[in-house]
Amino acid sequence: MGSKLRALALSRARDKAMILRAIFWMTVVALLAPPGFRSSSAGCDHAACSRGAELFERIRESGLHSLTQVRADIEAAERARSRG
Repeated sequence: MGSKLRALALSRARDKAMILRAIFWMTVVALLAPPGFRSSSAGCDHAACSRGAELFERIRESGLHSLTQVRADIEAAERARSRG
């Protein structure tokens, strides 16, 4: 019985960590990608501004990729939990 309780506690701790990761990446994406932003519409004519917009876009894409991974982790944990 003790091992089941430890496994349950560990599972809950992992679930909390995944939720915190999800919240973190949602916040990062929300802060870095305001609605309607597109690097091509930034109005930059200078090379430095253009490079900055490209960097911003790469950071945004990285955040979205991480958020997608967190979502998949949460869904997998929910499926595992529902199975048994």
